Amino acid sequence: MRSAIVVLAAAATLAAVVPASLHAQAMPAPRRYTLAAGPAVVLDHAPPSMGAHLRGSVAARAGLRPLNVVADVYATRLFPGTETVFAPGPIGVRRAETQVGVGVSGQATLFPSRAVSPYLLAGAVLRHSSATVSAEGESLKDTALQPDLLLGGGLSVRAGGRRLSLETRFYGGTTIYMPVTIGLTF
Repeated sequence: MRSAIVVLAAAATLAAVVPASLHAQAMPAPRRYTLAAGPAVVLDHAPPSMGAHLRGSVAARAGLRPLNVVADVYATRLFPGTETVFAPGPIGVRRAETQVGVGVSGQATLFPSRAVSPYLLAGAVLRHSSATVSAEGESLKDTALQPDLLLGGGLSVRAGGRRLSLETRFYGGTTIYMPVTIGLTF
């Protein structure tokens, strides 16, 4: 629990300091803030299981019009899923995981001045994972702090003075999953 608090404190500091220092280096546009939420599909479980993903982002223009630097803070709860492991006979293994993390990425918007504009993301994240695995009455808890790459893309739609986005990202690490989120940028 203590390491999760440390990660969240570092994320808040990163979200406040990095975009502000980027903006101070002659950023031509103000910062934009996004709140997003949606389901997460766990890809390395058979059958795939689900989770919930929440994300807050701060974006600042990186000089060129279609490029932005994005700082993220996120939390994902992967709901308990059961998979069958054969060792030597079938054993039902149940796994639940919570991840909190921070990330920095570049966002390339393909048509920034249009009402509907697709975009791509690439960057890095630092996440704290806490997983519980149980089988045959035994339980094991594992925690890890690890870096990883972030890849994603989405579609942004202008809605008055705000933008709505539909986005998917790929997260690896101890569990491979893809959240699909709907976000509001203000």
